[in-house]
This record gives sequence, C-alpha cells and structure tokens, in this order.
Amino acid sequence: MNVLYLNLAENNLKEIQEDLFEDMRPSWYLGLNDNQISNIPPSVFKKVSRLRRLFLHNNRLEHIPSLDLFNGMAGLT
Repeated sequence: MNVLYLNLAENNLKEIQEDLFEDMRPSWYLGLNDNQISNIPPSVFKKVSRLRRLFLHNNRLEHIPSLDLFNGMAGLT
C-alpha cells in the first residue's frame, strides 16, 4: 500500500504490532502522537525506510529498545 501520510494520532492506541507497517511503502509522514503507546517493538519501522517525519510525542513511552530502531531511515527528522 502506498501511503504518503498516515495519521493515527489521538486514537487511544496502547501498543503497536510489530508487523503493522509491513505492507506500507513508501510512507513519508507517520503520526502516532497523543496516544498511550508505552512500548515500540524493535523492528516495527523496518519496512518504512523512506519515513521522513515520525511523531511520537505525548505517549507513555518508557524507553526506546535501541537506536537501531531507526536504522535505515537516513531522511528521518
């Protein structure tokens, strides 16, 4: 599925499935802000390497598993 902007903000999301974005290419903007996400699976963003903007603010993130989570996303700001 080709999606340029996916806004999942303010949806009361508590978790992200590891394969959620597997079929989304390319994705440029991904809004996951203003939810209740507390954990990010280590390879969840593996298939969205063209991601330019990732919004994760206002969640309940306790930690990021590793900076490897963002490997391959050279354009991410």
